[in-house]
Amino acid sequence: MKTILVGIFFIMFLNFSKQEEIKTLSASFDGYEQDVYYFSHDDNIYNFEGIEPEVLNSFDLKDESHIGKSFIISYKEKEITIDDEQIYLAWIITELKLTE
Repeated sequence: MKTILVGIFFIMFLNFSKQEEIKTLSASFDGYEQDVYYFSHDDNIYNFEGIEPEVLNSFDLKDESHIGKSFIISYKEKEITIDDEQIYLAWIITELKLTE
């Protein structure tokens, strides 16, 4: 019985540790080009390679009307594998809040 409980705890721990961390930053929208959403703040440039469909329903960032507007951006990191060898982190927008 003790072994079963330890096994269940271990499985629960593994599932909990794999949850995606949501990060947040504030930046101005600079545009959309070749499937990348560009934002900037001060001297920093942020490239987001994806966006959740619900966010696009609220803000069509492919439309230039949002360029120059400030947003609070919530995002997650997703591991992308290229050619079964190279792995990099892509930033995916999960939520946008207009600050202007």
